[in-house]
Amino acid sequence: MKDSTQAMNILEAYDLYQSYNQAARECHCSPNTVKALVQARKDGTLAARGRRQSTSSIFNADELSLITELVEASEGFIRADVIHRRLQGIGYKGSGRSTRRAVRKEKTKYRRAHARVYWPWIPEPGKWAQYDFSDGPVIDGEKTGESIRLSQALSGKGVMPL
Repeated sequence: MKDSTQAMNILEAYDLYQSYNQAARECHCSPNTVKALVQARKDGTLAARGRRQSTSSIFNADELSLITELVEASEGFIRADVIHRRLQGIGYKGSGRSTRRAVRKEKTKYRRAHARVYWPWIPEPGKWAQYDFSDGPVIDGEKTGESIRLSQALSGKGVMPL
């Protein structure tokens, strides 16, 4: 849905070029959009165009509370078609698409309210394993780097690198 400024720009381009395609190229939209706006202007319904009714006004308070309750009870994992069947059970006559919109909105609110906070890992000296990339100490004139075998390290004759 184009806002009023975009609609007026499209109509001005159509008035200038008298072509749906050229006006669409000029305004970066579809020729079908230009045609729909020109037809709406001709019919006198251009001012009546507007945004769709919000999902919160489509549902009554009982239905919205049921959606919220089911989303919270399932921790955001319930599907919209399941909720739609439950709503039909209490007398809801609307479409499944409206239910999907409302459920998506509720799930988004739930996930934002229950988002996990990731704190940065700040190591403290002496509390975590440390690794030194240097050669290591010299014991009995011998470097303790990679030259010490596992058998020497396990027998206690050498220091095993990490």
